[in-house]
Amino acid sequence: MIQKLHDIILKNMDRYTQLSDTIWDYAEIEFDTPKSSQVLIDTLLEHGFKIEKGTDKIEHAFVAKYENGGKRIGFLGEFDALPNMSQKANALHKEAIVSGENGHGCGHNLLGVGSLTAAISLATYLQEEKLEGSVYYFGCPAEESGYGKSVMAQDGFFDGLDIALSWHPHFINETWSDRTLAVRQVNFEFKGISSHASLMPEMGRSALDAAEIMNIGTNFLREHMPQDARIHYAFLDAGGKAANVVQDSAKLVYIIRGVDEAMVQHVYERIVKISQGAALMTETQVTHEITAQAKDVIPNEALSLALDKNMRNFDFVYSDDALVENQKLSPENKKVSLTVPNFKFGNLSHVSTDVGDVSWRVPVAQSYIACEPVGTPMHSWQWVANGKSKMAHEALGYVGALLAKTGLDYIQDITLQEAIRDEFEAVMASKHSN
Repeated sequence: MIQKLHDIILKNMDRYTQLSDTIWDYAEIEFDTPKSSQVLIDTLLEHGFKIEKGTDKIEHAFVAKYENGGKRIGFLGEFDALPNMSQKANALHKEAIVSGENGHGCGHNLLGVGSLTAAISLATYLQEEKLEGSVYYFGCPAEESGYGKSVMAQDGFFDGLDIALSWHPHFINETWSDRTLAVRQVNFEFKGISSHASLMPEMGRSALDAAEIMNIGTNFLREHMPQDARIHYAFLDAGGKAANVVQDSAKLVYIIRGVDEAMVQHVYERIVKISQGAALMTETQVTHEITAQAKDVIPNEALSLALDKNMRNFDFVYSDDALVENQKLSPENKKVSLTVPNFKFGNLSHVSTDVGDVSWRVPVAQSYIACEPVGTPMHSWQWVANGKSKMAHEALGYVGALLAKTGLDYIQDITLQEAIRDEFEAVMASKHSN
């Protein structure tokens, strides 16, 4: 079974690596991913999938379908890059291709193609073996900012799935079965009255003052909010560059995190009151808008254990060239380890992902796959530089077989199906009763 999946993948490996490199070159961000979406769609069409494209809310999202009855397996694909992360591929130092342009600092060119590799190989296996089972690949823009899967979930993209599988590049091999934080992104905009800051200061009403007072108030709130809540903010508009003008506009973006939506809502309401207080103190006006949000991830233990079992059973090694090349990018000068640590379930990780919204609708399992330089953070120039490396390319075959095998296990194992479904239903009943 595993060998046949590997053989299916190997027939198309050149195509997959080329596809990943092409998406790395495009480096499209947020919801604006027309070219990245299309090359994925074209590849899936070549392998017999039918395509259903996104809605007006999220134009470049799509779902690719291989439908042959039976259980329905979903694979989550991402392909959005990050702004201001342009970097030359395989360079050993920070060097932009074009300063200020985008780059794949989180490995989503690999994530999207690795999941596609799994979807195509599982569909091909089912077809060749004349087995029942349906496979769905979800093209999901804007994970980094905008939480595309949240919008897709609201539009019903994931309804009807039995399970969903995903992964993420890292420098460790691990079944990622942590809970994560729910998140909400909010813009606050202050409006005041401009005036000469020295000649007629009393006639001005400073929106910039209001924004700064809001930030100060929020920083005092940190002492009085739940331990696992998080607040981050940045200026989108400080009003202008002239210091001798009372600034009549200012805009902030806030990101609020908590263990669940209730905690996020609690902190959000406090921050809104702080913004209103800042506006009152400065005689300015404030408005706010929620621009994106995502639920906390609820991992499924039974499905995560099935994925973890396959990680341990796979006999996978990188080529010597890939290991040497990858080690050169490591600030610790270390090679990646393929050793899988002991399974841990349900720990709280203080990150957020729109996979959370999927996990509230269908059982989800995810893995980290070691293919990035050891000791480097996500969203770093090293991750961009590594995006076209030998190790990155070889990882696509590994993750494709891993996720496909886990999907196949689910299709063929009734006991596993029941365990996953029973756990999911019990957890959801508990969540909805609180």
